[in-house]
Amino acid sequence: DDKLKDIRILVVSGKRYQVDYRAADRLGANMFMSKPFDAAKMLEAVVAMIGRPGEPLPRILSNPGPG
Repeated sequence: DDKLKDIRILVVSGKRYQVDYRAADRLGANMFMSKPFDAAKMLEAVVAMIGRPGEPLPRILSNPGPG
């Protein structure tokens, strides 16, 4: 949907399994963070996702979890 293309999604999960990381990616999440997380890291993630106006959405998924 064209109206939703600029929405950024950060998944914060208590799970650290690779399957959860892949599911978030498949469903369109821009980033994945597993708990517990540092507040500064969360702020960095949000700033990284916001980017500059007019830039394309980043496709950065962090903390992929164990293989």
